[in-house]
Amino acid sequence: MSFSAPMDLAAVRAVFAAHLASLRDPAVAAGAYRGGSGHRTDLYASLDVALMRTVMGEELATSLSPAERRAWADHINAHQRPDGTFTDVFTHHSQLHAHGMVIGALVALGETMRYPHTLYA
Repeated sequence: MSFSAPMDLAAVRAVFAAHLASLRDPAVAAGAYRGGSGHRTDLYASLDVALMRTVMGEELATSLSPAERRAWADHINAHQRPDGTFTDVFTHHSQLHAHGMVIGALVALGETMRYPHTLYA
């Protein structure tokens, strides 16, 4: 198998970052993203963007201001119930899946969950 030319990852990152930025809801605090153009903001989009930016090499704990990180974490944590479960979980995903995604996003942000959990106990 041959490839025509090396891929410019910096250019790919720039296009990808612009797309992710277009999904952000500017009317809501930092961290509120839509799953697509014209969609409402949802928990998974906000989690996915944090994880995608991390996978692309961004260190959110240092690239964002403390206020931006806190606002993004607050947006995620607004979906957590006092019993540790989450609202706005897609019907084809479990609470365990949502919880794992939340942990990944919050760790990338250098933040924590609002309430303790017992899902893995």
